[in-house]
Amino acid sequence: MGMVREEGRNRLMLLGILRGTFITSLFFLTVALTPFVGAMLLIFIPLPVCFYLAALGRAGGLAVLVLSLLVLTAAQHAVASQLSMTAFIILGGLGVIMSEILKKNLTPGWTVGLAALIGVLLMGVMIVVGSAIHGRAPGEHIYHYMQVMVTENIKMYGELDLPAEQLQFLKDNSARISRILAFTFPALSLIGVAVIALIDILAARLLFRLRALPFPDFGKLTCWRAPDHLVWLFILSGACLLVPQEAIRLSALNILAICLFVYFLQGLAIGEFFFHKRKTPFFLRLLFYFLLMIQQYLMLLIAAVGLFDLWIDFRKLTAPTPKPDQGPKL
Repeated sequence: MGMVREEGRNRLMLLGILRGTFITSLFFLTVALTPFVGAMLLIFIPLPVCFYLAALGRAGGLAVLVLSLLVLTAAQHAVASQLSMTAFIILGGLGVIMSEILKKNLTPGWTVGLAALIGVLLMGVMIVVGSAIHGRAPGEHIYHYMQVMVTENIKMYGELDLPAEQLQFLKDNSARISRILAFTFPALSLIGVAVIALIDILAARLLFRLRALPFPDFGKLTCWRAPDHLVWLFILSGACLLVPQEAIRLSALNILAICLFVYFLQGLAIGEFFFHKRKTPFFLRLLFYFLLMIQQYLMLLIAAVGLFDLWIDFRKLTAPTPKPDQGPKL
């Protein structure tokens, strides 16, 4: 009887792995072979990996990831695609990282922060490997990648009928833009991975609930706030921008960008708090996030709201200190 049960479990596991590999491979191929749709779905690569790790266990989930990457590699050779596998390895690995961290039942901040930090370390390993393959130093490899990215974006802007003077300005300053992006790559990569991890964790929360899989209780995310002591790191990094030594200024710039991103998330939580409180229609909220994507100044305003919430407490989350009982008045 025990052997029959064991065989049944193994058969179910095998069927789960095959089903998971089919679905994950199909998703990977969609991202890889459909440029416009794939660009929008790229950030969701960790989601199926995280889901199947939770549904099938560590061994089954890893088998789904490895088999899906093998299918993608075979398809890449079959169509002679120049697709880089690096993004799929990094984001697939991020799905594994997310799955392991979600088991720890940490707070939302620690969950996203740890996933982003470990994901960036994985990215660093891939950069070192890539730079060794191409015979470049890691810094030079990053700068070369930024140059290619800036050049491709300038070409895209040209196709979108950007004004000629603006297009020429970008071309004339492409080397400087690439250098700035290379200098701020640590902060940009951490912020980028954190955004992907946050979106996928929120999507995973819905998916896990639908499939009755365990998921941490994050409470009301609209009440989330950054640690109070982060403001001192923000102030210190801002002051260090005035130091004439380049290494200190570049380090301070990266730290300042990360602090602003954290306060931006707090500003979003404040916005969502009032959206829920006032029962704002969905289309108005959608318009708000659309404007947020196309207007960088609005992002800075949201970050400022998150920062000043430390003193103003827009959501009134801090309970007033009760006055001591002075006894009955005479």
